[in-house]
Amino acid sequence: ITGGSRWVLAVFLEREKMHAGAHGRRFHERAKWIAGTLYGEIVGRRGDVRRGDDGRGHALDDGERAAMEEELQECFAFAVEETDGADFEVFCNMARHSVWGGRREEGLRFLRRAAELNPDP
Repeated sequence: ITGGSRWVLAVFLEREKMHAGAHGRRFHERAKWIAGTLYGEIVGRRGDVRRGDDGRGHALDDGERAAMEEELQECFAFAVEETDGADFEVFCNMARHSVWGGRREEGLRFLRRAAELNPDP
């Protein structure tokens, strides 16, 4: 190959079957990492932590932010699907993301769902 781009696809296979709910937990963890990147510290390519100009801002351009928002929504949707909508923590984090994004009514609906799943004793 003398020019162009080269891509490498690495696949890691586990020998053991995932336990029930493990897929949902993995999607949930990925969603939390993405939300932390969008709203908190930004991890650079070499693992160093960068912050925006305002001390808590974001070092992402609009295209990166839009792509991460889309992936975040997909991860939350997959987490809900894989847990059959029964994990209150997923709904709590969805609510937090909605509020951070200025969608308070949506956040309130997610918090109500979380409360239904995990009522106060």
